[in-house]
Amino acid sequence: MTGQVLSVVQKKGGSGKTTVLASIATLMHEDGAKVAAIDTDPLTPLADFVEACNKQGIEIDYEIETDERALPKLILAYKKEYDIVLIDTAGIDSKATDHSIQLSDLILVPVKAAKPDAKGLVHILETIETQAALKAAHIGEDNFKVPTYIVFSDFKPNTKMAKISSQLIIQKAKAKDITVLDGKMLHRTLFEDFISFGGFLEGNARSAAKDVLASLQIANALDYYDKKKR
Repeated sequence: MTGQVLSVVQKKGGSGKTTVLASIATLMHEDGAKVAAIDTDPLTPLADFVEACNKQGIEIDYEIETDERALPKLILAYKKEYDIVLIDTAGIDSKATDHSIQLSDLILVPVKAAKPDAKGLVHILETIETQAALKAAHIGEDNFKVPTYIVFSDFKPNTKMAKISSQLIIQKAKAKDITVLDGKMLHRTLFEDFISFGGFLEGNARSAAKDVLASLQIANALDYYDKKKR
Protein backbone atom coordinates (compact mmCIF):
# COMPACT_ATOMS: atom_id res chain seq x y z
CA MET A 1 0.00 0.00 0.00
CA THR A 2 1.16 3.52 -0.82
CA GLY A 3 -1.03 6.09 0.83
CA GLN A 4 -1.37 9.82 0.55
CA VAL A 5 0.00 12.41 2.95
CA LEU A 6 -2.21 15.45 3.61
CA SER A 7 -0.93 18.32 5.73
CA VAL A 8 -2.98 21.24 6.97
CA VAL A 9 -0.87 24.39 7.19
CA GLN A 10 -1.45 27.78 8.76
CA LYS A 11 0.78 30.25 10.57
CA LYS A 12 -1.36 30.55 13.68
CA GLY A 13 -3.62 28.63 16.03
CA GLY A 14 -7.39 28.96 15.95
CA SER A 15 -7.50 28.82 12.18
CA GLY A 16 -9.48 25.59 12.00
CA LYS A 17 -6.63 23.19 11.18
CA THR A 18 -7.69 20.53 13.62
CA THR A 19 -11.38 20.84 12.78
CA VAL A 20 -10.68 20.32 9.09
CA LEU A 21 -8.47 17.29 9.72
CA ALA A 22 -10.81 15.74 12.28
CA SER A 23 -13.69 16.08 9.84
CA ILE A 24 -11.77 14.52 6.97
CA ALA A 25 -10.48 11.73 9.22
CA THR A 26 -13.90 10.61 10.43
CA LEU A 27 -15.65 10.98 7.07
CA MET A 28 -12.96 8.98 5.26
CA HIS A 29 -13.04 6.38 8.05
CA GLU A 30 -16.78 6.04 7.45
CA ASP A 31 -16.04 5.53 3.76
CA GLY A 32 -13.75 2.61 4.58
CA ALA A 33 -10.34 4.28 4.38
CA LYS A 34 -7.53 3.24 6.66
CA VAL A 35 -6.71 6.55 8.36
CA ALA A 36 -3.77 7.71 10.47
CA ALA A 37 -3.09 11.07 12.09
CA ILE A 38 0.21 12.69 13.06
CA ASP A 39 0.05 15.58 15.49
CA THR A 40 3.11 17.85 15.47
CA ASP A 41 1.43 20.52 17.57
CA PRO A 42 2.77 20.54 21.17
CA LEU A 43 -0.80 21.15 22.38
CA THR A 44 -1.84 17.85 20.68
CA PRO A 45 -5.40 18.90 19.67
CA LEU A 46 -5.71 16.33 16.87
CA ALA A 47 -4.31 13.50 18.99
CA ASP A 48 -6.76 14.34 21.77
CA PHE A 49 -9.63 14.20 19.29
CA VAL A 50 -8.53 10.87 17.81
CA GLU A 51 -8.07 9.35 21.27
CA ALA A 52 -11.65 10.37 22.13
CA CYS A 53 -12.81 8.70 18.90
CA ASN A 54 -10.89 5.52 19.68
CA LYS A 55 -12.66 5.25 23.03
CA GLN A 56 -15.93 5.19 21.08
CA GLY A 57 -14.75 2.40 18.80
CA ILE A 58 -13.77 4.63 15.88
CA GLU A 59 -10.40 3.16 14.94
CA ILE A 60 -8.06 5.87 13.71
CA ASP A 61 -4.38 5.42 14.49
CA TYR A 62 -2.33 8.37 15.62
CA GLU A 63 1.10 9.47 16.77
CA ILE A 64 2.31 12.61 18.52
CA GLU A 65 5.64 13.67 17.03
CA THR A 66 7.15 17.02 17.92
CA ASP A 67 10.72 15.94 17.17
CA GLU A 68 11.50 17.37 13.74
CA ARG A 69 14.31 14.84 13.25
CA ALA A 70 12.05 11.82 13.78
CA LEU A 71 9.10 13.16 11.79
CA PRO A 72 10.20 12.30 8.21
CA LYS A 73 10.79 8.64 9.08
CA LEU A 74 7.37 8.41 10.75
CA ILE A 75 5.60 10.01 7.79
CA LEU A 76 7.22 7.65 5.30
CA ALA A 77 6.44 4.62 7.46
CA TYR A 78 2.79 5.59 7.86
CA LYS A 79 2.48 6.25 4.14
CA LYS A 80 3.20 2.56 3.52
CA GLU A 81 0.50 1.41 5.93
CA TYR A 82 -2.46 3.76 5.50
CA ASP A 83 -4.70 5.09 2.75
CA ILE A 84 -4.43 8.63 4.12
CA VAL A 85 -2.00 10.19 6.60
CA LEU A 86 -3.25 13.46 8.09
CA ILE A 87 -0.74 15.87 9.61
CA ASP A 88 -1.67 18.68 11.97
CA THR A 89 1.18 21.17 11.80
CA ALA A 90 2.24 23.44 14.64
CA GLY A 91 2.61 26.61 12.60
CA ILE A 92 4.27 27.84 9.45
CA ASP A 93 7.62 28.79 11.00
CA SER A 94 8.90 25.44 12.23
CA LYS A 95 11.21 22.77 10.88
CA ALA A 96 8.58 20.12 11.53
CA THR A 97 6.18 21.99 9.27
CA ASP A 98 8.90 22.30 6.61
CA HIS A 99 9.32 18.51 6.68
CA SER A 100 5.57 17.99 6.54
CA ILE A 101 5.22 20.23 3.48
CA GLN A 102 8.09 18.55 1.65
CA LEU A 103 6.70 15.06 2.30
CA SER A 104 3.07 15.91 1.57
CA ASP A 105 1.12 14.85 -1.48
CA LEU A 106 -1.58 17.38 -0.73
CA ILE A 107 -1.83 20.54 1.39
CA LEU A 108 -4.87 22.33 2.74
CA VAL A 109 -4.69 25.92 3.97
CA PRO A 110 -7.68 26.81 6.17
CA VAL A 111 -8.47 30.51 6.22
CA LYS A 112 -11.15 32.59 7.82
CA ALA A 113 -12.95 35.15 5.68
CA ALA A 114 -11.32 37.94 7.67
CA LYS A 115 -8.78 40.67 6.96
CA PRO A 116 -5.89 39.19 9.02
CA ASP A 117 -6.13 35.88 7.17
CA ALA A 118 -6.31 37.64 3.83
CA LYS A 119 -3.19 39.65 4.69
CA GLY A 120 -1.22 36.60 5.85
CA LEU A 121 -2.19 34.27 3.02
CA VAL A 122 0.59 35.23 0.61
CA HIS A 123 3.28 34.50 3.20
CA ILE A 124 1.84 31.02 3.80
CA LEU A 125 1.65 30.22 0.10
CA GLU A 126 5.18 31.48 -0.47
CA THR A 127 6.46 29.29 2.35
CA ILE A 128 4.81 26.27 0.74
CA GLU A 129 6.37 27.24 -2.60
CA THR A 130 9.80 27.53 -1.00
CA GLN A 131 9.63 24.09 0.58
CA ALA A 132 8.34 22.57 -2.67
CA ALA A 133 11.27 24.17 -4.52
CA LEU A 134 13.72 22.66 -2.04
CA LYS A 135 12.21 19.23 -2.61
CA ALA A 136 12.26 19.79 -6.38
CA ALA A 137 15.99 20.51 -6.22
CA HIS A 138 16.53 17.42 -4.07
CA ILE A 139 14.67 15.03 -6.37
CA GLY A 140 15.75 16.72 -9.59
CA GLU A 141 12.29 17.68 -10.85
CA ASP A 142 12.17 21.37 -11.73
CA ASN A 143 8.40 21.42 -12.18
CA PHE A 144 7.57 19.69 -8.89
CA LYS A 145 4.68 21.29 -7.01
CA VAL A 146 2.67 20.20 -3.99
CA PRO A 147 -1.05 20.39 -4.84
CA THR A 148 -2.45 23.04 -2.51
CA TYR A 149 -6.03 24.05 -1.81
CA ILE A 150 -7.57 26.77 0.33
CA VAL A 151 -10.61 25.97 2.44
CA PHE A 152 -12.66 28.57 4.25
CA SER A 153 -13.07 27.77 7.95
CA ASP A 154 -15.27 29.26 10.64
CA PHE A 155 -17.23 30.69 7.73
CA LYS A 156 -20.13 33.01 8.50
CA PRO A 157 -22.23 33.30 5.33
CA ASN A 158 -24.27 36.38 4.52
CA THR A 159 -22.03 38.77 6.44
CA LYS A 160 -20.41 41.77 4.81
CA MET A 161 -16.98 40.86 6.18
CA ALA A 162 -17.21 37.33 4.77
CA LYS A 163 -18.13 38.62 1.33
CA ILE A 164 -15.37 41.28 1.17
CA SER A 165 -12.60 39.16 2.70
CA SER A 166 -13.46 36.00 0.76
CA GLN A 167 -13.25 37.93 -2.51
CA LEU A 168 -9.80 39.25 -1.53
CA ILE A 169 -8.61 35.77 -0.55
CA ILE A 170 -9.88 34.30 -3.83
CA GLN A 171 -8.01 37.01 -5.76
CA LYS A 172 -4.76 36.32 -3.91
CA ALA A 173 -5.14 32.58 -4.42
CA LYS A 174 -5.80 33.03 -8.13
CA ALA A 175 -2.62 35.11 -8.45
CA LYS A 176 -0.71 32.13 -7.04
CA ASP A 177 -2.64 29.62 -9.19
CA ILE A 178 -4.17 28.05 -6.07
CA THR A 179 -7.70 26.67 -5.99
CA VAL A 180 -10.19 27.77 -3.34
CA LEU A 181 -12.56 24.91 -2.56
CA ASP A 182 -16.28 25.50 -3.03
CA GLY A 183 -17.05 23.60 0.18
CA LYS A 184 -16.71 25.65 3.37
CA MET A 185 -16.36 24.77 7.04
CA LEU A 186 -19.10 26.77 8.73
CA HIS A 187 -19.01 28.63 12.07
CA ARG A 188 -16.82 26.82 14.61
CA THR A 189 -19.61 26.60 17.20
CA LEU A 190 -21.19 23.88 15.04
CA PHE A 191 -18.08 21.73 15.58
CA GLU A 192 -17.43 22.35 19.30
CA ASP A 193 -18.95 19.14 20.67
CA PHE A 194 -17.48 17.10 17.82
CA ILE A 195 -13.93 18.33 18.51
CA SER A 196 -14.31 18.16 22.29
CA PHE A 197 -15.83 14.70 22.60
CA GLY A 198 -15.01 12.87 19.36
CA GLY A 199 -17.43 10.72 17.42
CA PHE A 200 -19.04 11.33 14.06
CA LEU A 201 -20.26 14.60 12.63
CA GLU A 202 -23.93 15.47 12.79
CA GLY A 203 -26.35 18.05 11.41
CA ASN A 204 -25.10 21.18 9.66
CA ALA A 205 -21.51 20.48 10.69
CA ARG A 206 -21.65 17.15 8.88
CA SER A 207 -23.18 18.72 5.78
CA ALA A 208 -20.49 21.42 5.65
CA ALA A 209 -17.65 18.94 6.12
CA LYS A 210 -19.06 16.62 3.48
CA ASP A 211 -19.18 19.56 1.07
CA VAL A 212 -15.46 20.14 1.68
CA LEU A 213 -14.70 16.45 1.15
CA ALA A 214 -16.81 16.45 -2.02
CA SER A 215 -14.92 19.49 -3.31
CA LEU A 216 -11.65 17.60 -2.87
CA GLN A 217 -13.09 14.58 -4.66
CA ILE A 218 -14.32 16.72 -7.56
CA ALA A 219 -10.78 18.12 -7.83
CA ASN A 220 -9.46 14.52 -7.91
CA ALA A 221 -7.28 15.48 -4.98
CA LEU A 222 -7.88 12.38 -2.84
CA ASP A 223 -6.27 9.22 -4.19
CA TYR A 224 -8.38 6.92 -2.03
CA TYR A 225 -11.56 7.79 -3.90
CA ASP A 226 -9.88 7.65 -7.30
CA LYS A 227 -8.71 4.12 -6.51
CA LYS A 228 -12.22 3.11 -5.45
CA LYS A 229 -13.56 4.13 -8.88
CA ARG A 230 -11.21 1.76 -10.69
